Amino acid sequence: MYSEKFRSLILEGLSNAQIPQEILYLQKGAENYYQAYGQGKTLSQTSKESFSHSKLDYLAFVEYILIETKLQKPKINLISLGCGNGFQEKELLRTLVKSGYTIFYFGVDNSEAMLQLAKENLNEIDITKNFICADFCLEQEKIKESLESFFVPTSINLFMLMGKTISNFDPSSLLFALHKLLTTSYRKNNFLWLELFGRQTDNLSIQHKKVSFSVLDALQKRYSAYLKSAFMQKFYLNPLQELGINTDKGKLVLSEREEEKYHTKVFEIAFEFEKKESVIIFGKEFNFMPSQKLLLYPIRNFYLPTFEKLLEEHYFLVAEKEENMYDDEIIEVQFMLQAKYQND
Repeated sequence: MYSEKFRSLILEGLSNAQIPQEILYLQKGAENYYQAYGQGKTLSQTSKESFSHSKLDYLAFVEYILIETKLQKPKINLISLGCGNGFQEKELLRTLVKSGYTIFYFGVDNSEAMLQLAKENLNEIDITKNFICADFCLEQEKIKESLESFFVPTSINLFMLMGKTISNFDPSSLLFALHKLLTTSYRKNNFLWLELFGRQTDNLSIQHKKVSFSVLDALQKRYSAYLKSAFMQKFYLNPLQELGINTDKGKLVLSEREEEKYHTKVFEIAFEFEKKESVIIFGKEFNFMPSQKLLLYPIRNFYLPTFEKLLEEHYFLVAEKEENMYDDEIIEVQFMLQAKYQND
């Protein structure tokens, strides 16, 4: 069922009391994910509604690049990192094509199941499409070789990290990997479109404590609601069950902590054992005791001034930024970034 690479990742993760996020999206996990976030809606329904909640003018945001590069209707290599089933960019692709752009699409994901859904979901859009099964954090060389095999001479390379994916990873490690990917071989007109949830109030500052708690209460309420959904429970528990863990011996829980160096509030979805569970996974015995937790999914909320400083430290230039109020004090932020070179 799992490749040798994923078996090693799983065993290493379990030894550190966590489940690698990658396995949540493998096999049935891909379909479970979209059922969970669509609350039972079909894949196509979820796709059609994907961009409808945002106030951002996506076409205008992309066309900022044209102003920056002084190019007219260029060909665009659009590389979606962690593309999932492609629903995040489907409406954007459709809009760009209608507006007269020539698009060459590259979907990158480490789940074959997700890539298959992307192929089906984007089939109706008449553009050149390529799909690469790789981890963009760990397999930059594989991605580079694949891109070089398929890339056509274009004016712009637009890398995209949508779905607030950065919120689920250590931001410093992820930005390092992204910078390496963008600067490995393409030195001209490379852009990175990055989106995340953030806030302008510093939840670690005493003077903002009253305001920040309203933000954190809103987040706590949202993520607590996740765990009450039968579809969400299926998404998080199914991978544990496939590993042979008896999920009747515990429950999903939500906890929170602060990452002071990033000024982030991290909400963590975990499985907490209520009874002792002994299980052999890939030939190795694991004994889980009552109150022990397995981390499944971290979600970060960034303090925007600190995050922008982090971008600078990792040699990214903010070319354009768009902010929209999402919920109470929570801000949906879109960044258009360019990677700088350390000797520039």
